[in-house]
Amino acid sequence: FPVTITTATAWTDTTNLQLTITPKFSTSLIKLELSMYLRTNVSTGDAAGVRIRRGNKIVWRPIHDTTGPYSTFWTNVALHPQLCVVFMDQPSTTSPVTYTLQYRTYNGGTAQIFGPASGAYGNSQYLIATEIAQ
Repeated sequence: FPVTITTATAWTDTTNLQLTITPKFSTSLIKLELSMYLRTNVSTGDAAGVRIRRGNKIVWRPIHDTTGPYSTFWTNVALHPQLCVVFMDQPSTTSPVTYTLQYRTYNGGTAQIFGPASGAYGNSQYLIATEIAQ
């Protein structure tokens, strides 16, 4: 997806960063790998958050603190941190499973979420699912 610029304070689905996998075995683990860049507003000390859901269940989220779960940090400088996440999910099904990346901001600021077609940042943006039979 192209660069998404958001001030959304509620969790919002990305329109193009989701994938569907159909496990062959109900006992399989699904290894998810996410790599993406985020950028927060330079002047407001805001933060961006992302999480991954499977259906209605949140399967990965960043660490929580007293003001919210952050994928990046509060900042007052222009930074483009890369978020890299690897984790295992166990959907316990042989039906198609869809994983969706969601995003939001905190503190009413602006965040940019860079997608695969984002110029210099585009080469390292991905969401990969791999089935691991058990």
